[in-house]
Amino acid sequence: EMVSVLARGMGMEPVVLEAKDHDDLVAQVSHAPYLLAIAALNAAADDALRIQGPGFAGFARLASSPVELWTQICAGNAQAIRRALARLREEIDRLDRALESKNELALLLIEAQRRAGGGQ
Repeated sequence: EMVSVLARGMGMEPVVLEAKDHDDLVAQVSHAPYLLAIAALNAAADDALRIQGPGFAGFARLASSPVELWTQICAGNAQAIRRALARLREEIDRLDRALESKNELALLLIEAQRRAGGGQ
């Protein structure tokens, strides 16, 4: 209870979760995005890196995080991270299929904007 009071005093809303649920959620919003940034940087050609814009620079910023820290995080949360990466793969496959249809792609983009809080 004391931790909840402290968190609320700092403007946060405490959330009580089981350990596995916490690991799964944090893997989705922290660990998998870090690894996605690693993959994006490793997949980009050197010439592409020279012309990167601000969106890709966000990936570069994530990927420049301390390797030792992330090695430990990933080793300690491997199962949750694998589940998060599977979800990412499914979404990347959805995007790949949506490239065949302008309307389907627009729906996926709008869905993401809505979930990000900037929806139309």
